[in-house]
Amino acid sequence: MTYISSTDALRQLMRAQDKGAYIVKISPKDNTLSNGVEYCYVGLKCKDGTNLPMSSNNRIVSIVDDDLGITMFFHEALRTIAGITIFTFTDPVLALEHFQVNGYAYVLVISDFKMPSLNGMELLKKIKESNRFVRTILMTAFTIDDNLFQEYTKKRIINRYLQKPIGLHDLIKEVNTQLDCYEVQKKYPS
Repeated sequence: MTYISSTDALRQLMRAQDKGAYIVKISPKDNTLSNGVEYCYVGLKCKDGTNLPMSSNNRIVSIVDDDLGITMFFHEALRTIAGITIFTFTDPVLALEHFQVNGYAYVLVISDFKMPSLNGMELLKKIKESNRFVRTILMTAFTIDDNLFQEYTKKRIINRYLQKPIGLHDLIKEVNTQLDCYEVQKKYPS
C-alpha cells in the first residue's frame, strides 16, 4: 500500500483496528524496491469479512506502469489533488489483485499499455468487468493502431488515452476531469 509517509500508514492501521478490522496481505510475495526496502500490498477487512468502508473523500486512484520512476513521478504530481488516495504498481497482476479487494473505493485507474504478464488493455477490461463506474486512462509511448483498442474505446472500457511523454499539468487536468466524470456517472448512470 502506498502511503505519503510511514506515519500515515500507522494512522490508517490504527483506525482500522479501532473499527475491528484486520489487515489482509494481497500480494503473493514481498517485493523489494531498488533501494532494498521490502514491501507488500495490503487491504483492510472487517471481522465479518466485508471490506472496511472508506470515506468519500478517500477515493482510490492507481497508477500502473512497469517503470517505477514513472509511477513515483506521477504519484508525486497527483498528491496535489485533494480527496484521493494514490496507489502505485509496477506489476499489473498485483494492481488487479488490489482492485479485487478494494474495487468498491476505486474511482480511476491509469495504466501503461505495454507491460509484462498483462497489458494495459487487458487490465482495464478486467477492471471494468468488475466495476463499470471506475474511470480508466490508458497511456503509452507507442502509437496504437489496433481494432481492439478502437472497440474498447467505443465500449468505454478505455475512457481516455494519453500519449507519453505526458506533461504533469496535462496529467493533473485529465485526472480531475475523470474524477468529475466519475461523480456524474455515479449520480446519473446510463
